[in-house]
Order: sequence, then C-alpha cells, then structure tokens
Amino acid sequence: MSEQPVEEILAAFGERIRAAITVAMEITEVVARRRMELAREAQASSEAARADFAARLRTERDGAMPIMRQPWDAAWWRRAEPQEIAHVWQVTAGWATTDDPYARTTQDHMRRQIQQRYGVSVPNQPVPENDLALLMTPRPEAERGGSGPGNEPELAEGAQGQYEYVVRDAANPDVVLAQGTLAADPAAAPADVAVQGLRQYAQGGPDHGATRDERIDRLFDTAYGRVSPAGDLSTVDIDVYPAGQGESGRSTPLYSLEGARIEEVRQERRTERQRVIDGQTEASDEEVLAATALEERATREDLRYEQARAAAAGREPGQQVTWSINQRVFEKEQDLTRGVAEGTAVIPPGMSPELFATEQLAQAAADGQAGRGEDYSIVVRDRGSTTLAQLTGAQVEAVRAAQGPAYEAARAAEAGVDVRAVEQAQAELATTTAAARERMGDLRLRREMAEARLRGESDQTVMWAERLRHDLDTGWWETANPTEITGVWKHVGTWPEGAGKTAAQAQLWAAVQRMHGVVVTPGASASDVAAALEKALDAQGRGLPGDRQDERQRQQSRDEEAAANASGERAEGMAAAGEPMEDVRAEAGHAGDMQAAAVQDRQAAAALADVGDREAADAVAVAAQGFSGTPSSRLAASQGKRSQRPRPKPRQQRDQERGRGGR
Repeated sequence: MSEQPVEEILAAFGERIRAAITVAMEITEVVARRRMELAREAQASSEAARADFAARLRTERDGAMPIMRQPWDAAWWRRAEPQEIAHVWQVTAGWATTDDPYARTTQDHMRRQIQQRYGVSVPNQPVPENDLALLMTPRPEAERGGSGPGNEPELAEGAQGQYEYVVRDAANPDVVLAQGTLAADPAAAPADVAVQGLRQYAQGGPDHGATRDERIDRLFDTAYGRVSPAGDLSTVDIDVYPAGQGESGRSTPLYSLEGARIEEVRQERRTERQRVIDGQTEASDEEVLAATALEERATREDLRYEQARAAAAGREPGQQVTWSINQRVFEKEQDLTRGVAEGTAVIPPGMSPELFATEQLAQAAADGQAGRGEDYSIVVRDRGSTTLAQLTGAQVEAVRAAQGPAYEAARAAEAGVDVRAVEQAQAELATTTAAARERMGDLRLRREMAEARLRGESDQTVMWAERLRHDLDTGWWETANPTEITGVWKHVGTWPEGAGKTAAQAQLWAAVQRMHGVVVTPGASASDVAAALEKALDAQGRGLPGDRQDERQRQQSRDEEAAANASGERAEGMAAAGEPMEDVRAEAGHAGDMQAAAVQDRQAAAALADVGDREAADAVAVAAQGFSGTPSSRLAASQGKRSQRPRPKPRQQRDQERGRGGR
C-alpha cells in the first residue's frame, strides 16, 4: 500500500486550518460585538463605572499577551495543531478589533504565515471602533512623586486678572464680604469663575493677587486649621465681572451664583465638559482642548483638597480668632495709634493665645511690617470680640522662652491626634490619588489626540503609540526575537505620519540600541533592522568572556531539558490518545535527542571553564551548528578536528517526512 503524498497531506492540513479559523472568526465577531456593546454602556455610565470596565478590559488584554506572542516563534508553527492555531487567531483577532497595534501586527504576521505554510488565505477582520480602543489604551502616567505638599502637580493657569469677583452677604447684598481678581483659564466660562471664586473665598478670604504658591499654602493652612475658613457658603452669593469692571464699575455681572448651589453648578459644568471630551456633544477640536484643560485643573484641585483634608484628619480643631497689630507714633505733639496689620486665623491646638500673639508679631517683624519694641503691640480676640491676649514687641522673647518648649514638645508627640483617623484618611487618600492619576492620564491622552487632529494628523496613532509603550516593556524586549522586533518595526512604518508614529519609532530605536547595542538610523527598513539584530545576537553568542560562555551553555542545557520534558509529555499524550506508534516513537525520539543535548551542554559548560576566552568562543561557534558527541569533541573541533557525527534532523523535516504538515 503506497503512502499518501506529502502534498495531499499538506492540503488536508490546510483545509483543517481553514475550517478551524472560519469558526474562530465567527466567535471573534460575536465576542467583539459584545465588547463594543459593553464599551458603549460604559461610556454612558459614571466615571467610576467606566474606569472599572476599562481596568477589567486591560487585565484581560494583559492576560492575552503571552498567547499573542506564540506565532512569532518558528518552533510553535512546527508543532501547532489546527485548533491551536485557530485559538491563537481568535484571541489575536479579538483584540485587533480594539485597534490594538500589537494585536494587529501579530494578526498580519499570522495571516502571512498561514498563507505561506498552508496556502490558506484569511480575510481581514471588521473595522475597529474608537470607543473601545480608547477604553483599552492605557493612560500615560500623569503624575509622579508622593502626595505631600512638596510633590504637588503643576497647575496650569490662564492670564492673570481676566475676571473680577465680589462676594456678598446673601441676606443683605449691599454688604461686600470679599472681592478680588481671578487667574482663570482662558477657556473658563463665567460659571466656572464663580465656582473658583467661592472656593477661594472658602479657603480663607479673597485672592488679592496672591501667587500660585501662596494660594497653595493658604489651602493647606486652611486644612491644618491655621487660618480662618469662611463660614457657611449658603449665606453668601458671588458676582463675576469682566476685568476692570467690578464693584467700582457697577456693571451688570456676567454671572451670579448662590453659595448654596456651588457644588450643583460645579458638577453640571464638569458633566458638560465631559460630554464635549467624550464626543457626546458636537464640538470643535479647540473646544475639546479647552474642556480638557479645565478638567485637568479641576482634577488637580480636587486632589489637593483631598490631600489637605487628609493632612488635617484626626487633629483637634483650633480656636478661631482675629488679630490686629498697632504701632504707637508721636505726631503733632500727641501719641497716636496706627494700624499695621490685621487678619483672621485659627490658633493651632495646644498653643496659647499669648504664644500665638508672639508668633504673629514676630512674623510681622520679619516681613518688615512691625518692630519688636514697646511701640508695637498686638491684640488677639475671639469671635465674640473678647480679648484673649495683648502684648508688645518687647515681650515676644520672654513669652517664647516660657511657653515655646512645652508647645513644641506636645506637637512633636502629636498630642490631641487621633491616630486611627489619620491612618484611615491616608488610606482613602491613596485610593483617591490613584483614581486622580488615572483620570489625568485619560485627559492627557484626549488632549494629545485633539492636538494631533488640529495638526491635521490621525489621532489613532497617539493611541497606538501609547498602547505599544505599555506592551513593549523591558520584559518584552528581553525575550523578543528578531522576527518579532522587525515585525513591530515594519508595522509602525505603515502608520500615518504624525507625532504618534514619531514617538513610537523613537521608542523602538532607543530600545533596540539599549537592549541589543544596535544603532539603527530612523529611515532603516525592517530588513535592515533584522540583519543588524541577527548580527548583534550572533556576536553576543560568540564573543563573550569565558565565564559568561559557561552560563550561556548552562542556560541552553536548561532550555533543552525543558523541551525534552515537553516532548516526553506529548509522546505520552499521543500514546494515550491512540495516535500512530510511528508518531509516538518520533516524538519520544525527539525527547531523547533533546535530553542528550542538555547533558552534553552541561558537560561542555564545565569543559569551557578550563580554556581561554578565544578557544571558548570558537567552541561555542561550533556548538551552535549542532551538538557533537562529547564536550571534548567540541573543543577538538575548535582546533580543526570537527566530529563527523551526523546532526539530528530538524523537527520540521521529520514532521514533513511523516506527513504531519510541518513546513
């Protein structure tokens, strides 16, 4: 009975692959459609629900990465069965529908391999949808550092003095409680400015042209109880005017806001901006950029408030007071009193009014507003105008010496601090900070996409570049083979021109040089990169010091032993499944060959330790062409006495000879 021709066997194998992939594509389409439905639902949900769904998607995607890397290994194709190929296609195609650049690269590679090896043409998958791609794309890391005051994210500011505001008593609008100017973002609406003005008022008073650092300091002072916060905002209103037309101009306000509605209006404005950012409201790219900038500011501001709240958690509230510093002067033959400075504050817990008074007077002296002699005095009163402390500049040092050490000791011991409350606040802050950074990353990505569109570029490359940055981490580069690297290189070369493509190419150039020492010019083709990588990896395997050659041989022996164990397990499985004994014996024979190679490589590693670097390099070069009978024969071959023992046939050739369809 004649054996079936190899061509017929390959054709039959190809038909099995065609059938398996057809089923896989149908399943992929169902799964992709369901993912997109869930993505649309997530887009319409709350920010927290959307973030949770995106995190779950990315976890699933990270789990698929090892599966999608398999087709880049030539050995995988030699042993993979049709169902296994179809499964990897299904996983890869499923993520390619999310506009995932690595999945699309792998899918194209699989399509070429299936055509070349089995003569099966696989059609393209459906066009991906942007919403799902956005959810899938990891957000750039938005913030770095800790959560303390010294590690605050930068706050983007607009032009100074763009608006003016007036805070009034809600019951008596003629009573002006505070007024000032606001450094609002250029795209801020009057409603945004009103909210910002009330929040500044709640921090302790009007702006009065304070610098950015001064505003941040006041925010934390408020949280720590060192300055007087405003009262209940439900008792005040705010009017917003154009710059230069505030209370003195008596013009009609651009916007008026009741303090009781501040959070309601703030959330309304943020919801409107988010709809613009998500594309749910028709808007120009300039409007998307403006909305993104305002949301970045709002997110940073929320985080600062949470940081300030956590810093003050568990600490006893201080006593709210007013203080005034006066100077006694002699004018026109009489003693007069002139006010120097005044303000409201909160006395920190454990500090006496007298010690607080000395600190305020000493600070005024340091600022050049007052002196320390008898001519300067300070009065501290409670909210009921009862005098709590009164002293002169000459008494400052005496009070400090008498009361300062005890107060500092109590503060160092954290007297009056609820440790449990502090720990709980810090834990909540960690969660809030993580969410804020995720949010900032999302906004930054949206901003970069809008900027790309304004430049006339494709915004998809921005997503693709960020996705690749996430996927091609150090672990990927350490294990990627030249085929895989050049496959990604070639795929990035097909992207539309723009900042995203430039960023991705720069990432590839830098990583190839860093990981493999190969300097690649920006215009290099994929074949140039492949040749350079092959040359570099070949050199790395032959020209290393002797101790590293030993380790390379030991690692090779471990890899061969693992392959031997895997082949042995496959042989047992084939026998249990009743496959032809010829195939079982071939698989077992391959396991034996690999086991023998592992033993000899271990022996070779020991022998290489006894020779010089040059001889070791030559020996490894010979060993790379196929293992010899003994370690000594390897060393002999390095001196022109190569063993004549035949090399074992490659597995691919054996598979073809026994009609298993390997190429």
